[in-house]
Amino acid sequence: MDTKTILNEATGRMQKAIDHLEEELLNVRAGKASPNALNGVMVDYFGSQVPVSGAASVTVPDAKTI
Repeated sequence: MDTKTILNEATGRMQKAIDHLEEELLNVRAGKASPNALNGVMVDYFGSQVPVSGAASVTVPDAKTI
């Protein structure tokens, strides 16, 4: 392998890691309620598993309640 190929592969992997970190940071609760905290929750909807956002709309009434 030449260095250009190695650098291209490393750049792609690093970008995937950054993208994943950004997704995970959206789920961090920092003192206020956010509907994003439910992104990983799956529910049974007409016999199939779907994310909560696919079965219902999620809103927060105030900054401390979800």
